[in-house]
Amino acid sequence: MLPLRKITLLLLSSFVLAGDGIPRFDSIKRAVPGHGLILESHVAKSQPDRIVNVEMLHEDGHDPAFHLLQDDDVVHSSHSHKVELSGMAPGRGGRYVAASPIAAGEEILSIPMDNIMSAQSAKEGRIHLLVDANPHLPPAVVLALHLLEEKHKGPSSKWHSFISTLPKTFHSTIFLSDDEWDLIQGSHVARLTETRRKAIADFYDALESPLTSNIVDPPFFTPAQFTLKSFQWAMAAVWAHSILVPKLQVDPAEDADQFDAVLVPVVSTLTPCHDCDNRIQVEAGYFTLIASQALAQGDEVQFHLGTNSMALYMLNHGFAPATPSSADAVAVGIQVEPSDPLLLFKNQILAMMNTTMDVSYAPAYGISTDTILASMLPSMRAKTERTKDLLRTLQVEQAILITTEQAIQHHWLQLLVDDSLLSATTNAT
Repeated sequence: MLPLRKITLLLLSSFVLAGDGIPRFDSIKRAVPGHGLILESHVAKSQPDRIVNVEMLHEDGHDPAFHLLQDDDVVHSSHSHKVELSGMAPGRGGRYVAASPIAAGEEILSIPMDNIMSAQSAKEGRIHLLVDANPHLPPAVVLALHLLEEKHKGPSSKWHSFISTLPKTFHSTIFLSDDEWDLIQGSHVARLTETRRKAIADFYDALESPLTSNIVDPPFFTPAQFTLKSFQWAMAAVWAHSILVPKLQVDPAEDADQFDAVLVPVVSTLTPCHDCDNRIQVEAGYFTLIASQALAQGDEVQFHLGTNSMALYMLNHGFAPATPSSADAVAVGIQVEPSDPLLLFKNQILAMMNTTMDVSYAPAYGISTDTILASMLPSMRAKTERTKDLLRTLQVEQAILITTEQAIQHHWLQLLVDDSLLSATTNAT
Protein backbone atom coordinates (compact mmCIF):
# COMPACT_ATOMS: atom_id res chain seq x y z
CA MET A 1 0.00 0.00 0.00
CA LEU A 2 1.41 3.39 -0.93
CA PRO A 3 2.02 5.64 2.09
CA LEU A 4 0.49 9.06 2.20
CA ARG A 5 3.52 11.24 2.97
CA LYS A 6 1.85 14.49 3.71
CA ILE A 7 -1.64 15.93 4.01
CA THR A 8 -1.71 19.67 4.46
CA LEU A 9 -4.88 20.90 6.07
CA LEU A 10 -5.45 24.57 5.34
CA LEU A 11 -8.02 25.46 7.99
CA LEU A 12 -10.46 27.79 6.31
CA SER A 13 -7.55 28.94 4.17
CA SER A 14 -9.79 30.86 1.80
CA PHE A 15 -11.01 32.97 4.72
CA VAL A 16 -7.65 34.09 6.14
CA LEU A 17 -6.17 36.33 3.45
CA ALA A 18 -7.71 39.81 3.29
CA GLY A 19 -8.74 40.78 -0.20
CA ASP A 20 -10.00 37.35 -1.26
CA GLY A 21 -11.21 35.13 1.53
CA ILE A 22 -12.76 37.67 3.84
CA PRO A 23 -15.41 38.94 1.39
CA ARG A 24 -16.33 35.31 0.63
CA PHE A 25 -16.58 34.59 4.36
CA ASP A 26 -18.89 37.58 4.63
CA SER A 27 -21.06 36.23 1.83
CA ILE A 28 -22.21 33.38 4.07
CA LYS A 29 -24.35 35.75 6.09
CA ARG A 30 -25.55 38.00 3.31
CA ALA A 31 -28.36 35.62 2.40
CA VAL A 32 -30.22 36.62 5.56
CA PRO A 33 -30.23 40.24 6.74
CA GLY A 34 -28.38 40.27 10.03
CA HIS A 35 -25.56 41.92 11.87
CA GLY A 36 -21.94 42.16 11.04
CA LEU A 37 -19.65 43.34 8.29
CA ILE A 38 -16.29 42.17 7.06
CA LEU A 39 -13.78 44.77 5.95
CA GLU A 40 -13.42 44.20 2.24
CA SER A 41 -10.11 44.96 0.59
CA HIS A 42 -8.71 43.96 -2.76
CA VAL A 43 -4.94 43.66 -2.96
CA ALA A 44 -2.82 42.32 -5.79
CA LYS A 45 -1.34 39.00 -4.70
CA SER A 46 2.13 40.07 -5.77
CA GLN A 47 2.17 42.83 -3.16
CA PRO A 48 3.00 41.66 0.38
CA ASP A 49 1.35 44.60 2.13
CA ARG A 50 -1.95 46.36 1.67
CA ILE A 51 -1.65 49.74 -0.02
CA VAL A 52 -4.41 52.25 0.58
CA ASN A 53 -4.38 55.41 -1.51
CA VAL A 54 -6.53 58.22 -0.22
CA GLU A 55 -7.30 61.37 -2.17
CA MET A 56 -9.30 64.46 -1.31
CA LEU A 57 -11.81 66.51 -3.25
CA HIS A 58 -12.02 70.23 -2.61
CA GLU A 59 -15.28 71.48 -1.20
CA ASP A 60 -17.39 73.24 -3.80
CA GLY A 61 -20.33 74.87 -2.16
CA HIS A 62 -21.65 71.72 -0.48
CA ASP A 63 -23.97 72.70 2.31
CA PRO A 64 -25.05 69.66 4.34
CA ALA A 65 -28.60 70.04 5.58
CA PHE A 66 -29.54 68.12 8.72
CA HIS A 67 -33.22 67.97 9.56
CA LEU A 68 -33.54 67.46 13.30
CA LEU A 69 -36.46 65.47 14.64
CA GLN A 70 -38.69 66.74 17.35
CA ASP A 71 -36.72 66.94 20.61
CA ASP A 72 -33.60 65.90 18.64
CA ASP A 73 -34.31 62.30 19.54
CA VAL A 74 -34.63 59.52 16.98
CA VAL A 75 -35.11 56.88 19.67
CA HIS A 76 -38.22 58.47 21.12
CA SER A 77 -39.69 59.83 17.92
CA SER A 78 -43.32 59.21 17.01
CA HIS A 79 -42.20 56.30 14.84
CA SER A 80 -40.84 54.14 17.68
CA HIS A 81 -43.34 54.65 20.47
CA LYS A 82 -43.82 50.95 21.36
CA VAL A 83 -40.41 50.43 22.97
CA GLU A 84 -38.59 52.12 25.82
CA LEU A 85 -35.01 52.09 27.04
CA SER A 86 -34.45 49.77 29.99
CA GLY A 87 -30.81 49.93 30.95
CA MET A 88 -27.62 49.02 29.12
CA ALA A 89 -26.32 45.59 28.11
CA PRO A 90 -22.51 45.18 28.40
CA GLY A 91 -20.90 45.09 24.98
CA ARG A 92 -24.21 45.74 23.21
CA GLY A 93 -25.54 49.10 24.34
CA GLY A 94 -29.14 50.14 24.87
CA ARG A 95 -31.53 47.44 26.09
CA TYR A 96 -35.18 47.91 25.10
CA VAL A 97 -38.49 46.50 26.32
CA ALA A 98 -42.05 46.73 25.07
CA ALA A 99 -43.68 49.91 26.37
CA SER A 100 -47.13 48.34 25.89
CA PRO A 101 -48.50 44.91 24.88
CA ILE A 102 -47.61 44.01 21.28
CA ALA A 103 -49.43 41.24 19.42
CA ALA A 104 -47.72 38.83 17.04
CA GLY A 105 -47.56 40.39 13.59
CA GLU A 106 -47.91 43.89 15.00
CA GLU A 107 -45.41 46.65 14.35
CA ILE A 108 -42.80 47.11 17.09
CA LEU A 109 -41.24 50.22 15.63
CA SER A 110 -40.99 52.02 12.33
CA ILE A 111 -38.18 54.45 11.53
CA PRO A 112 -37.81 56.66 8.45
CA MET A 113 -34.88 55.56 6.30
CA ASP A 114 -33.64 59.16 6.48
CA ASN A 115 -33.00 58.59 10.19
CA ILE A 116 -30.86 55.49 9.65
CA MET A 117 -27.08 55.74 9.41
CA SER A 118 -25.75 54.41 6.11
CA ALA A 119 -23.13 55.07 3.47
CA GLN A 120 -25.76 57.21 1.77
CA SER A 121 -26.41 59.36 4.84
CA ALA A 122 -22.63 59.79 5.22
CA LYS A 123 -22.75 61.95 2.11
CA GLU A 124 -24.78 64.54 4.02
CA GLY A 125 -21.79 65.36 6.21
CA ARG A 126 -18.39 66.85 5.50
CA ILE A 127 -16.94 63.35 5.26
CA HIS A 128 -18.50 63.17 1.79
CA LEU A 129 -15.37 64.92 0.45
CA LEU A 130 -13.28 61.89 1.35
CA VAL A 131 -15.90 59.34 0.29
CA ASP A 132 -16.54 60.93 -3.11
CA ALA A 133 -12.82 61.05 -3.88
CA ASN A 134 -12.30 57.45 -2.81
CA PRO A 135 -15.16 55.28 -4.08
CA HIS A 136 -13.04 52.18 -3.38
CA LEU A 137 -13.37 52.64 0.39
CA PRO A 138 -15.18 49.63 1.89
CA PRO A 139 -18.71 50.33 3.21
CA ALA A 140 -17.57 49.37 6.71
CA VAL A 141 -14.91 52.10 6.70
CA VAL A 142 -17.32 54.70 5.32
CA LEU A 143 -19.90 53.85 7.98
CA ALA A 144 -17.25 53.96 10.73
CA LEU A 145 -16.05 57.42 9.65
CA HIS A 146 -19.67 58.57 9.45
CA LEU A 147 -20.22 57.31 13.00
CA LEU A 148 -17.13 59.13 14.30
CA GLU A 149 -18.14 62.38 12.60
CA GLU A 150 -21.61 62.27 14.12
CA LYS A 151 -20.25 61.26 17.52
CA HIS A 152 -18.03 64.33 17.70
CA LYS A 153 -20.89 66.63 16.72
CA GLY A 154 -22.43 65.88 20.09
CA PRO A 155 -26.04 67.01 20.67
CA SER A 156 -26.15 68.77 17.30
CA SER A 157 -26.19 65.39 15.53
CA LYS A 158 -29.61 63.94 14.84
CA TRP A 159 -28.15 60.55 15.82
CA HIS A 160 -26.87 61.81 19.17
CA SER A 161 -29.39 59.80 21.22
CA PHE A 162 -28.61 56.60 19.33
CA ILE A 163 -24.83 57.02 19.51
CA SER A 164 -25.05 57.70 23.24
CA THR A 165 -26.53 54.21 23.71
CA LEU A 166 -23.59 52.48 22.00
CA PRO A 167 -21.15 50.78 24.40
CA LYS A 168 -17.81 52.42 25.12
CA THR A 169 -16.08 49.03 24.93
CA PHE A 170 -16.80 46.00 22.77
CA HIS A 171 -16.16 42.29 23.29
CA SER A 172 -14.73 41.61 19.83
CA THR A 173 -11.62 39.45 19.69
CA ILE A 174 -9.61 42.45 18.47
CA PHE A 175 -9.81 43.64 22.10
CA LEU A 176 -8.77 40.37 23.76
CA SER A 177 -6.63 40.49 26.88
CA ASP A 178 -3.11 39.04 26.75
CA ASP A 179 -4.23 35.88 28.55
CA GLU A 180 -7.13 35.36 26.15
CA TRP A 181 -4.90 36.07 23.15
CA ASP A 182 -2.41 33.42 24.33
CA LEU A 183 -5.33 31.01 24.59
CA ILE A 184 -6.22 31.19 20.89
CA GLN A 185 -2.72 31.35 19.36
CA GLY A 186 -2.51 29.26 16.18
CA SER A 187 -6.28 29.02 15.77
CA HIS A 188 -8.47 30.18 12.92
CA VAL A 189 -10.03 32.81 15.20
CA ALA A 190 -6.56 34.19 15.91
CA ARG A 191 -5.72 34.40 12.20
CA LEU A 192 -8.96 36.22 11.44
CA THR A 193 -8.34 38.58 14.35
CA GLU A 194 -4.79 39.33 13.18
CA THR A 195 -6.08 39.99 9.66
CA ARG A 196 -8.71 42.37 10.98
CA ARG A 197 -6.27 44.22 13.24
CA LYS A 198 -3.89 44.62 10.31
CA ALA A 199 -6.68 45.90 8.08
CA ILE A 200 -7.73 48.50 10.66
CA ALA A 201 -4.12 49.64 11.13
CA ASP A 202 -3.58 49.91 7.35
CA PHE A 203 -6.65 52.05 6.80
CA TYR A 204 -5.87 54.19 9.85
CA ASP A 205 -2.36 54.92 8.55
CA ALA A 206 -3.79 55.93 5.17
CA LEU A 207 -6.61 58.04 6.60
CA GLU A 208 -4.89 59.81 9.49
CA SER A 209 -3.24 62.57 7.47
CA PRO A 210 -6.20 63.43 5.19
CA LEU A 211 -8.60 63.49 8.14
CA THR A 212 -6.51 65.48 10.63
CA SER A 213 -4.53 67.86 8.41
CA ASN A 214 -5.48 71.21 6.90
CA ILE A 215 -6.32 69.72 3.52
CA VAL A 216 -9.79 70.92 4.40
CA ASP A 217 -10.39 73.80 6.77
CA PRO A 218 -11.30 73.05 9.45
CA PRO A 219 -9.99 69.46 9.49
CA PHE A 220 -12.49 66.61 9.73
CA PHE A 221 -11.07 65.61 13.13
CA THR A 222 -8.47 66.82 15.56
CA PRO A 223 -5.55 64.45 16.19
CA ALA A 224 -7.06 63.69 19.59
CA GLN A 225 -10.40 62.73 18.01
CA PHE A 226 -9.09 60.45 15.26
CA THR A 227 -6.75 57.95 16.90
CA LEU A 228 -6.16 54.28 16.23
CA LYS A 229 -8.15 53.52 19.38
CA SER A 230 -11.14 55.62 18.29
CA PHE A 231 -11.04 54.14 14.79
CA GLN A 232 -10.96 50.62 16.27
CA TRP A 233 -13.99 51.53 18.36
CA ALA A 234 -15.91 52.79 15.33
CA MET A 235 -15.05 49.75 13.22
CA ALA A 236 -16.02 47.42 16.07
CA ALA A 237 -19.33 49.26 16.41
CA VAL A 238 -20.05 48.80 12.71
CA TRP A 239 -19.16 45.10 12.71
CA ALA A 240 -21.16 44.41 15.87
CA HIS A 241 -24.25 46.53 15.16
CA SER A 242 -24.73 46.96 11.41
CA ILE A 243 -27.77 45.33 9.83
CA LEU A 244 -27.99 44.25 6.21
CA VAL A 245 -31.12 45.47 4.48
CA PRO A 246 -32.12 45.01 0.83
CA LYS A 247 -31.15 47.85 -1.44
CA LEU A 248 -34.11 49.78 -2.75
CA GLN A 249 -32.39 50.35 -6.09
CA VAL A 250 -29.67 48.11 -7.53
CA ASP A 251 -27.80 48.64 -10.79
CA PRO A 252 -26.48 45.18 -11.77
CA ALA A 253 -23.93 46.78 -14.08
CA GLU A 254 -22.34 48.76 -11.25
CA ASP A 255 -23.20 46.96 -8.03
CA ALA A 256 -23.73 43.23 -7.62
CA ASP A 257 -24.30 43.58 -3.89
CA GLN A 258 -28.00 43.33 -3.07
CA PHE A 259 -27.71 44.67 0.50
CA ASP A 260 -26.80 47.87 2.31
CA ALA A 261 -25.18 47.88 5.73
CA VAL A 262 -26.94 50.30 8.07
CA LEU A 263 -26.98 51.32 11.72
CA VAL A 264 -30.57 51.47 12.94
CA PRO A 265 -31.47 53.35 16.13
CA VAL A 266 -32.89 50.97 18.76
CA VAL A 267 -32.70 47.86 16.54
CA SER A 268 -28.91 47.79 16.23
CA THR A 269 -28.40 47.43 19.99
CA LEU A 270 -31.19 44.95 20.73
CA THR A 271 -30.13 41.96 22.82
CA PRO A 272 -29.19 38.99 20.60
CA CYS A 273 -31.25 35.81 20.68
CA HIS A 274 -30.75 32.38 19.12
CA ASP A 275 -34.35 31.21 18.85
CA CYS A 276 -36.31 34.31 17.79
CA ASP A 277 -37.17 35.39 14.25
CA ASN A 278 -36.62 38.77 12.65
CA ARG A 279 -39.41 40.23 10.59
CA ILE A 280 -38.18 43.37 8.87
CA GLN A 281 -39.85 45.41 6.17
CA VAL A 282 -38.09 48.13 4.19
CA GLU A 283 -40.63 49.92 2.06
CA ALA A 284 -42.21 53.32 1.48
CA GLY A 285 -39.15 54.97 2.99
CA TYR A 286 -39.45 53.22 6.37
CA PHE A 287 -37.57 50.51 8.25
CA THR A 288 -40.15 48.49 10.18
CA LEU A 289 -39.59 45.77 12.78
CA ILE A 290 -42.58 43.44 13.24
CA ALA A 291 -43.18 41.18 16.23
CA SER A 292 -42.82 37.47 15.40
CA GLN A 293 -44.44 36.60 18.73
CA ALA A 294 -46.59 38.41 21.26
CA LEU A 295 -44.82 40.67 23.75
CA ALA A 296 -46.26 41.75 27.08
CA GLN A 297 -45.50 45.15 28.53
CA GLY A 298 -41.97 45.03 29.93
CA ASP A 299 -40.86 42.04 27.82
CA GLU A 300 -37.43 42.52 26.30
CA VAL A 301 -37.31 43.05 22.54
CA GLN A 302 -34.63 40.82 21.01
CA PHE A 303 -33.02 40.40 17.61
CA HIS A 304 -31.45 37.45 15.80
CA LEU A 305 -27.98 38.25 14.46
CA GLY A 306 -28.12 35.77 11.59
CA THR A 307 -26.58 32.38 10.88
CA ASN A 308 -22.82 32.72 11.03
CA SER A 309 -19.89 30.58 12.08
CA MET A 310 -18.71 30.57 15.68
CA ALA A 311 -15.47 32.22 14.54
CA LEU A 312 -17.32 35.15 12.97
CA TYR A 313 -19.51 35.55 16.05
CA MET A 314 -16.40 35.73 18.24
CA LEU A 315 -14.78 38.17 15.81
CA ASN A 316 -17.76 40.53 15.63
CA HIS A 317 -19.50 40.14 18.98
CA GLY A 318 -17.20 38.39 21.42
CA PHE A 319 -19.53 35.47 22.06
CA ALA A 320 -20.49 32.28 20.24
CA PRO A 321 -23.84 30.60 19.55
CA ALA A 322 -24.88 27.76 21.81
CA THR A 323 -24.36 25.22 19.01
CA PRO A 324 -22.37 25.16 15.75
CA SER A 325 -24.11 25.84 12.45
CA SER A 326 -23.72 24.90 8.81
CA ALA A 327 -21.40 27.89 8.45
CA ASP A 328 -18.78 26.10 10.59
CA ALA A 329 -17.01 24.44 7.67
CA VAL A 330 -13.40 23.81 6.68
CA ALA A 331 -11.86 24.51 3.30
CA VAL A 332 -9.15 21.89 2.77
CA GLY A 333 -6.20 21.79 0.40
CA ILE A 334 -4.41 18.50 -0.36
CA GLN A 335 -0.77 18.69 -1.42
CA VAL A 336 1.74 15.94 -2.18
CA GLU A 337 5.21 16.32 -0.74
CA PRO A 338 7.59 17.48 -3.53
CA SER A 339 10.15 14.78 -2.64
CA ASP A 340 7.59 11.98 -2.94
CA PRO A 341 8.79 9.62 -5.74
CA LEU A 342 5.15 9.10 -6.71
CA LEU A 343 4.43 12.83 -6.94
CA LEU A 344 3.31 12.71 -10.59
CA PHE A 345 1.13 9.64 -10.06
CA LYS A 346 -0.59 11.06 -6.97
CA ASN A 347 -1.15 14.45 -8.59
CA GLN A 348 -2.75 12.73 -11.58
CA ILE A 349 -5.16 10.92 -9.28
CA LEU A 350 -5.99 14.11 -7.40
CA ALA A 351 -6.50 16.00 -10.66
CA MET A 352 -8.82 13.26 -11.97
CA MET A 353 -10.90 13.48 -8.81
CA ASN A 354 -10.82 17.31 -8.92
CA THR A 355 -9.69 17.46 -5.30
CA THR A 356 -6.39 19.25 -5.73
CA MET A 357 -7.35 22.36 -3.74
CA ASP A 358 -10.15 23.97 -1.77
CA VAL A 359 -12.40 21.02 -1.04
CA SER A 360 -15.00 21.88 1.60
CA TYR A 361 -16.01 19.42 4.30
CA ALA A 362 -18.85 20.34 6.62
CA PRO A 363 -19.60 17.74 9.31
CA ALA A 364 -23.33 17.33 9.88
CA TYR A 365 -23.84 18.65 13.38
CA GLY A 366 -26.76 17.57 15.48
CA ILE A 367 -27.45 14.27 13.72
CA SER A 368 -26.55 12.43 16.89
CA THR A 369 -26.81 14.84 19.77
CA ASP A 370 -25.77 12.15 22.24
CA THR A 371 -22.38 11.66 20.61
CA ILE A 372 -21.42 14.66 18.48
CA LEU A 373 -22.51 17.68 20.46
CA ALA A 374 -21.89 16.10 23.85
CA SER A 375 -18.30 15.32 22.98
CA MET A 376 -17.71 18.52 21.05
CA LEU A 377 -19.07 21.02 23.55
CA PRO A 378 -18.32 19.84 27.10
CA SER A 379 -18.90 22.18 29.96
CA MET A 380 -15.92 24.54 30.40
CA ARG A 381 -15.37 26.15 33.76
CA ALA A 382 -14.07 29.48 32.53
CA LYS A 383 -13.64 32.74 34.39
CA THR A 384 -15.60 34.83 31.90
CA GLU A 385 -18.25 34.20 29.27
CA ARG A 386 -15.92 35.34 26.50
CA THR A 387 -13.18 32.93 27.57
CA LYS A 388 -15.74 30.14 27.74
CA ASP A 389 -16.95 30.90 24.24
CA LEU A 390 -13.37 31.11 22.96
CA LEU A 391 -12.69 27.64 24.30
CA ARG A 392 -15.89 26.30 22.77
CA THR A 393 -15.02 27.86 19.42
CA LEU A 394 -11.55 26.32 19.46
CA GLN A 395 -12.98 22.93 20.39
CA VAL A 396 -15.34 23.00 17.41
CA GLU A 397 -12.44 24.05 15.21
CA GLN A 398 -10.33 21.11 16.43
CA ALA A 399 -13.23 18.69 16.00
CA ILE A 400 -13.67 19.83 12.40
CA LEU A 401 -9.97 19.30 11.74
CA ILE A 402 -10.02 15.79 13.20
CA THR A 403 -13.16 14.83 11.27
CA THR A 404 -11.77 16.29 8.06
CA GLU A 405 -8.40 14.57 8.41
CA GLN A 406 -10.12 11.23 8.95
CA ALA A 407 -12.32 11.82 5.89
CA ILE A 408 -9.30 12.68 3.73
CA GLN A 409 -7.32 9.64 4.90
CA HIS A 410 -10.26 7.36 4.15
CA HIS A 411 -10.77 9.00 0.76
CA TRP A 412 -7.07 8.67 -0.10
CA LEU A 413 -6.94 4.99 0.82
CA GLN A 414 -10.01 4.34 -1.32
CA LEU A 415 -8.27 5.99 -4.27
CA LEU A 416 -5.18 3.84 -3.86
CA VAL A 417 -7.08 0.54 -3.84
CA ASP A 418 -9.32 1.45 -6.79
CA ASP A 419 -7.81 -0.47 -9.73
CA SER A 420 -9.99 1.37 -12.25
CA LEU A 421 -8.26 4.65 -11.43
CA LEU A 422 -4.85 3.00 -11.80
CA SER A 423 -5.69 1.55 -15.20
CA ALA A 424 -7.17 4.87 -16.35
CA THR A 425 -3.96 6.64 -15.37
CA THR A 426 -1.85 4.00 -17.14
CA ASN A 427 -3.88 4.35 -20.33
CA ALA A 428 -3.61 8.15 -20.18
CA THR A 429 0.17 7.94 -20.08
